[in-house]
Amino acid sequence: MAACILGVGLLGLAAMQAATARAQGGAGSRLTAAILAGDALEQILAEAGPASRNRAPGALKYTGPGAGPWVERFGRDGQPAEDRAAFYTVTVTRSAPGAVPAAWAFRAAVTWPERPVPGRFSLARLVAR
Repeated sequence: MAACILGVGLLGLAAMQAATARAQGGAGSRLTAAILAGDALEQILAEAGPASRNRAPGALKYTGPGAGPWVERFGRDGQPAEDRAAFYTVTVTRSAPGAVPAAWAFRAAVTWPERPVPGRFSLARLVAR
């Protein structure tokens, strides 16, 4: 009887370890997605910084969404990747001027394949014009 109870307890412990490993993998993917989204928005913010000799203050090289959003692909390690090796897809869009006329609203959305539902993380930031 004691062996049966011990066996059931050990099976429960093994199942708990497997669930913990899956949760840690998902957390790592979400952390990488958050870093990629933040980096994309920081790059746009840096472009809008003080004037350089080639552009006026607040002028951005990124001019979407007219010709379509800016899309980049990254591998599992967060490094730029070609389409075949891509795991994360970062899409940055810019809203039309609206509620805050002196700023653009940028949104970076990161997607990645995850089971049972694909992962998605989104981050937005206002950038002064």
